[in-house]
This record gives sequence, structure tokens and C-alpha cells, in this order.
Amino acid sequence: MAVCPDGCDFASDEEVIATLAGDIRRYFAGERVDLTRHPVDLSERPRFSQRVLAAARRIPYGRVRTYAWVATQVGKPGAARAVGQVMRRNPLPLLIPCHRVVGARGELTGFGGGLPLKRALLMLEGLRCQGDRVVLD
Repeated sequence: MAVCPDGCDFASDEEVIATLAGDIRRYFAGERVDLTRHPVDLSERPRFSQRVLAAARRIPYGRVRTYAWVATQVGKPGAARAVGQVMRRNPLPLLIPCHRVVGARGELTGFGGGLPLKRALLMLEGLRCQGDRVVLD
């Protein structure tokens, strides 16, 4: 087992990457996969961003929440635009599922990968979309 100078364990890291890659493959194959089981380190991010991204991670597979909902969850009602700015800079879009955050009336807005990808991810999770909106039941 090789160990790099700063203490990372290549054998262990390869297992982590292989597990994550397998989960991502299964996700894109249409399986319901909980990608939030993989830890992320957001400690370098500002506290508000950490809280916003943590709230996004709590949005269940196949569900959406609004930017206003996320703002309320982090104790900042009325900060929906600030939430959108954090989502726009999301460093790990599948592990932190910002595609599940939509506008107040289901509008597909502000996804770094583009709206077609946001729509495709939501539809992959079983949601119905019409144009640039998710159909809210």
C-alpha cells in the first residue's frame, strides 16, 4: 500500500473513488442512489455557504424545494437570491444536489451546468418538467 507524503492512503482513496464512481454510474442508469452518503468537506467555504449547501443536501431524491425554502432553513428568510448565488458556485453538484432547488413557481433557474442538464437530472429522478418549469404536485 503506497502512502503519499501528506498522509493520504492511495489504496483507501481508490476504494472511495471507486465507490463514488459506481454510485454515480448507478444514478445515471436511473437507480435511486443516495449520493449524500459520501462525505464532503465544506470547511473552507463561508459559514452561510456551508449552511446553504448542507440544506440542499437534505432535499430528498426526486423532490424539489425553492430558494426561499432553503433561505428559511438556514435562518435567513428573504435571502433567496443569496441562496441562488451559493448554488451557482456549488463545487459538487451531484453530491450537493442543487438541481433540486427551483424558483417559487417551479422555475428551473440558475444551474451552473445549464437548464437542459438541470431538467434532465430532475426527470431522471422521476419529476415531470414542462419547458423550464418542474411540475409541482
